[in-house]
Amino acid sequence: MKFSTIFRTDWEERGFQQGKLESRQENLMIVLEARFEDVPPEFEKFIKKIEDIEVLENLLVQAVKAPSLKSFKSSISQHITTEQQ
Repeated sequence: MKFSTIFRTDWEERGFQQGKLESRQENLMIVLEARFEDVPPEFEKFIKKIEDIEVLENLLVQAVKAPSLKSFKSSISQHITTEQQ
């Protein structure tokens, strides 16, 4: 039996994490646009500022469940600090 182990350098790991983050951000925008069609550009701006993958995953679930874009906006604003706005 042959065992192989994949080792990632720090640089590769950072690239992997960055790709994962960008993917979550894009997925969130796709869901918002599919559900609410006309999503103001400010939403993408706010979403791009969120760098916590777990927060983005939670927001994705909220985007699916939100009854309106206005309702979702209150969810996202909880994760944006004043200096990020």
